[in-house]
Amino acid sequence: MEGAQDFGVAEHVKADAVGEPGQRTFRVRVATGLGTGCFWMEKEQLQALGMALDQLLAQLRSNKVGRPESPAAASESGDFPNAFTHEFRVGRLGLGYDDERDQLVLLVHDQESDLEGPPTLQVRVSRGKASTLSAEITTTVAAGRPRCPLCGAPLGAGPHSCPGSNGKSPHPISGERQ
Repeated sequence: MEGAQDFGVAEHVKADAVGEPGQRTFRVRVATGLGTGCFWMEKEQLQALGMALDQLLAQLRSNKVGRPESPAAASESGDFPNAFTHEFRVGRLGLGYDDERDQLVLLVHDQESDLEGPPTLQVRVSRGKASTLSAEITTTVAAGRPRCPLCGAPLGAGPHSCPGSNGKSPHPISGERQ
């Protein structure tokens, strides 16, 4: 993790989205003793982070590595300022484990930086906060537009041409059950 700015240990970390379903922007906000960060990302990046957190936490539990920890209380939006010491769009994310400190390590690459080079910064997260972050990610991602039951594509306000019905459904498919 050489070259990355060490952002310290997360005191607060929260995943959320800004905007209406279909027009949302996703972010992870972090507050440490060294400052605050807001990392904007694509929905797929946020979802992948949640899955990676779940997998790493499960692996640590099954291998009985470190100390088990209960999920932390969810951070409220009031815990974060309006201005951040670090704010950028994420180009790439990485996840690691610091066995000496028994903490997960989030490696964040600014989209404007060399994505093959070292991360822009790294922040350590306790297991409990990582578990809570993963649950917030699941809730945030699931709060989007309803999905088509046939093809899984997001349903919008207008008609939906579904490949699952060969695009020839006589009735527009909506998110509501009839």
